[in-house]
Amino acid sequence: DFEPRAISPPRSALATPPPTMLRGVVKSVLSGDTLVIMGLDSSRGPPPEKQVTLAYLSAPRLGNRTTADAPFAWASREWLRGQLIGKEVSFSVDYANQAARQFGTVLADQGR
Repeated sequence: DFEPRAISPPRSALATPPPTMLRGVVKSVLSGDTLVIMGLDSSRGPPPEKQVTLAYLSAPRLGNRTTADAPFAWASREWLRGQLIGKEVSFSVDYANQAARQFGTVLADQGR
């Protein structure tokens, strides 16, 4: 006889807390999917900075000395720059890869 039963998520998924939302100001936009966010507290010197690549998104790559820009690479960077540079955001680091690159979610504050 077949008896259906609920499938529960692995223990590791249950033990992982949701990411903490942090606040900061977008200092620069490196590409269409990567931001430099600086902290809000400058009372003890320059605020810390964090480079965050937008999770689950892959923007066209900017070129370098040996490779050409992918189509629309500059346009995607400039669009994101126009939307976020100098603005306060809420963000979380969702995961990191083996090269310690941090991927996360960035939420723009409305009206700021």
